[in-house]
Amino acid sequence: MGTQVWYIEDVAEYTGLARSSVQSMNGRSQMHRKKAAETGDQKHIKRGDMPPPDGREGRWPYSPWWHQDTIKNWWANRPGAYNQAWIEQNRDKIGKRKQDR
Repeated sequence: MGTQVWYIEDVAEYTGLARSSVQSMNGRSQMHRKKAAETGDQKHIKRGDMPPPDGREGRWPYSPWWHQDTIKNWWANRPGAYNQAWIEQNRDKIGKRKQDR
């Protein structure tokens, strides 16, 4: 695991999402895991849900944190129109296509 710890703000910066979007995604993912635990039905956990925090810090409301590798792995493998790993591998080609337009 990466030794660097990322908080909501760091995840937002890495993904290019707004801080509030990351907070919402984390909240929804927590609700999905809680519902799955209550019902014993894993179908409540959605593909692309954020991973559970690797830890929490401070007093209520606790600040969730993740290891850098946890977020990078999740972001690279989440579903979407283009897989993030593919985007990283083809970033030069994507930029060239936009310039050619």
